[in-house]
Amino acid sequence: GWAEAEVRHWGLRDPSGQAWGLVLFRPSEGADLSAWRLRLTLRSPGLSLSHRRPLLLDDGLGRHWQLRNRSDELVPLGDAALPPQSAQFDLSGLQPRPSEALPLHLRVPLEDGVVDLMLGADPVAVLSGVPASASNSWRNSREVPPPAAVRETVDRPAMAALEAIDPCSNTGMAMHAQPLFELMTPRAYGTA
Repeated sequence: GWAEAEVRHWGLRDPSGQAWGLVLFRPSEGADLSAWRLRLTLRSPGLSLSHRRPLLLDDGLGRHWQLRNRSDELVPLGDAALPPQSAQFDLSGLQPRPSEALPLHLRVPLEDGVVDLMLGADPVAVLSGVPASASNSWRNSREVPPPAAVRETVDRPAMAALEAIDPCSNTGMAMHAQPLFELMTPRAYGTA
């Protein structure tokens, strides 16, 4: 499991070969001490990261996340000079947590555009296992949810997706029910 003060670091490269650092950590002081942060740092000069725009993530299979920019936490309150090559984001927007099995595509906001980064198996596995803050629901934990919670959060979207495929056909639903059912089993929550 994750220790309270645990910090994880990775080195990444963007498509143009520039080196980046990615850090996951829990703030030791400041705003919400239960919320985890993701910090990106460009290790070579030339680009300035946005300190206002969110970090966009997707898994390539239609799941998208938006992490709020918390770069204001990089410096003490009142200090106006934010480091141009670093930006920090609130991990509480990563709900539900991504699958450990899929790479994540990050669209890092720059002052004048975006840079694409890909996260591989190790950082994605860690991101998917980061404990939820105290204010978040069971969907962020690795525990099997109670049956009522499954009905309220998984069945409705799954059924809506099935109905969108073919609202009048039980055959259409049967063809797609097995993969969706597998998503609702304890194995999908990392406990099987």
